[in-house]
Amino acid sequence: MRIPDPGEIESRRAALLQKIADAREQLSQLDEWVKITAALFPAIKADVGVSEIRERSKFSPLVPYAETVLRSAEKLHINELILRMIDLGWTSTGDRKRDLKNVYSCLSGNRRFTNLGRNVWTLTKEMAPASSTEEW
Repeated sequence: MRIPDPGEIESRRAALLQKIADAREQLSQLDEWVKITAALFPAIKADVGVSEIRERSKFSPLVPYAETVLRSAEKLHINELILRMIDLGWTSTGDRKRDLKNVYSCLSGNRRFTNLGRNVWTLTKEMAPASSTEEW
């Protein structure tokens, strides 16, 4: 193991101190952005980390696909529903188990959809299309 000379130690120390100063400046800028975001969007806490600040929404990108498919077919098993959603253009993960979990958790957490049992899904009565015999 080689012991560095005093000049090399001092130059490395100066470089590290400069990196620390730059990082502190960037950190203070990020903290300022967090405060501004918290002021603009009060629902987001100011004390959360920067990576946690994002728009939170109950709307999932797969909901319109599932709703469109279930409007045309009154009820479907989740496997058939996923296949039809993919045909419409929904981008699946390619992992069957993950897709099942994603679709199930989205449908079960949304009042638009009703599980009829054994993973057969339909739209709730309020969301279901009117029958052709009903008058306007």
